Amino acid sequence: MHETGAAHEAIRIYPESINRGWEGAPYAVVNRGEDIAFVQQIIQEVARTYNVDRSRIYAIGHSNGGGMTATVACRLPHVFAGAASIGGAYYDPVNQGCSDAPIPFLIMHGRGDTMIRFEGGHRHGVHYIGVDSLMSSYIRRNGCAWPPRIDAIPGGHRHVYQCSREELQLITNPQNHTWNRVPDASQEAWNFLSRQRL
Repeated sequence: MHETGAAHEAIRIYPESINRGWEGAPYAVVNRGEDIAFVQQIIQEVARTYNVDRSRIYAIGHSNGGGMTATVACRLPHVFAGAASIGGAYYDPVNQGCSDAPIPFLIMHGRGDTMIRFEGGHRHGVHYIGVDSLMSSYIRRNGCAWPPRIDAIPGGHRHVYQCSREELQLITNPQNHTWNRVPDASQEAWNFLSRQRL
């Protein structure tokens, strides 16, 4: 994100989960709700020190961090103005008990991802949902029409949904489990998030 407008226009926070396992993952050492409370506490602490625009708080993450991004999108749409998940690990709990409120969401995922497969599967002995299943829940939540418009972009495809409530996009590429350079995950995420407001 240091090569995007976020470097100059945003306060960037990079929290670390306990033992590199955010809530929802089978290897997480926290109970349900503890990381949500932790994230909210971080926001409160930063807002006490800095001039934070509460209408422009965003979540972004990769892999297990992408799963945590989906968790906050699921449960905290009143706190976050938008979310972007890159190669997210969507273990079943990350999409359970969600608010009905819409939230702008960008999902980027490689169709060649062999670690967290696009179509879903099992890892660490438990099930994780595929990108299409996660997208379906946000299509309903954000009031989006089907099918999306699909545009070719360098290194992949952008699926743009026409939504009555909040924006929804999916960017696919043939890559594996990585923070994409083409298309540029950082730039795509900032372009999407920076236009969102609560």
